[in-house]
Amino acid sequence: MKKTITIYGSCVSREPFNQKLLADAPLKIESYFQKNSVVTLFDEKFEISPEDIVENTNFLKRMTLYDFNKSVVQIIKEKPTDYLIVDFCELRFGIIRVNLKGQTIGLTNCDVTRKTLASLQTQYNSDDLKVTFGEEPYWYDTATLNKYVDAFADFIKTIYPPEKIILINAVNCFEY
Repeated sequence: MKKTITIYGSCVSREPFNQKLLADAPLKIESYFQKNSVVTLFDEKFEISPEDIVENTNFLKRMTLYDFNKSVVQIIKEKPTDYLIVDFCELRFGIIRVNLKGQTIGLTNCDVTRKTLASLQTQYNSDDLKVTFGEEPYWYDTATLNKYVDAFADFIKTIYPPEKIILINAVNCFEY
């Protein structure tokens, strides 16, 4: 029986487990989440439908939907695997803050999210939807980042014992 893996991170952590090349390997990627910053993972939801997302590939639509709907935490909680692999490479995208009718929501500042928000702005009154881009490359200091990483660590430790959590140091991920 294959051991199952959830990856929360980037392609840096996913590529070693190429499912086509490793079809006979004793490991299987069950869940993979990218373009979902740990800084916004526990924010309020921004409910949108897949049709609202401005992207052609189903994979990137799904990742963007996870970010807007904040469903990564729930999926990890409801579908635990044998191992969890984590890298924080996606922090390179920074944060977008969205104010929707007085509610502030954080989103990962990637291309698909920016295009989707631009499209959504045509559907809302300008007073109802305001978008603020963080200062590059990040919109948080180290103390703030530590708070979010600690919250994520506390969450995953309720599901996975430490020996089942693999942290990847994705060297140079901020340079591409």
